[in-house]
Amino acid sequence: MRKQGMDDRRSVGRTRVLKKVRILSNHASIPCTILDLTNGGACISLANTDDVPDHFELAFGSRHARRACRVTWRSHNQIGVAFVPLA
Repeated sequence: MRKQGMDDRRSVGRTRVLKKVRILSNHASIPCTILDLTNGGACISLANTDDVPDHFELAFGSRHARRACRVTWRSHNQIGVAFVPLA
């Protein structure tokens, strides 16, 4: 379930999507689904967020289609992320 009040704080409307992606971090690859998306961030659903670090790359299928992410909030099975420039 999404954190209460998240919709109230958004400065930009999000587009609903259901896209399969992967979280990449420390040689791990975690399957997940983007639920909604903007140019600045996304809401991501996955089985459990306990092993997801605060910073990771999100892979969109192609080896070259990646976005660096910073977790802005988390629940048991969803995380909100802000996209950050790749280092």
